[in-house]
Amino acid sequence: MSPKATKLLEILCETELKRPVETAQFASLSGYETLALLWPLNERFTPRMAQIKTISYRKQFEKAADNAIEDFLMKDDDWSEIPLVVWRVLLERHNQAIILCVANALANNTELMHIPVGLSRSAQTKFAVVYLCYAMKLPYKVLDESQLDIESPFEYLNTRLQ
Repeated sequence: MSPKATKLLEILCETELKRPVETAQFASLSGYETLALLWPLNERFTPRMAQIKTISYRKQFEKAADNAIEDFLMKDDDWSEIPLVVWRVLLERHNQAIILCVANALANNTELMHIPVGLSRSAQTKFAVVYLCYAMKLPYKVLDESQLDIESPFEYLNTRLQ
């Protein structure tokens, strides 16, 4: 985790818990528990999914995605004003974080993430997003769905329909 992400998590904890993070007790979360914290973000992506999927992943927008995550954490920003290319980076990070959670759950890893006890559910979600997605080095290959060819496997249907 980057030093900036660590600092953001400290700020979140101190704001939410009203005490220094060093005094907090931590609980371990499994892959499924962490997945449950990330899941509410799907509501942000769903209305824009068709548009986001038309955009290819562009590495040069990773910093803007980090800024969007920081705004989500600090200002509870809903990302309504960010460009689609930034949404695409955020979606990729979100999807890969979900895959990471599921892979850990299937491997019976009971300690994917440690989180301070006493955070509200929304603060837990923010914690998980920063912990897993801020300055994320993608663990899996990016699948560019923006240029998927869905017609060629069905070319034989086109000739039969003419």
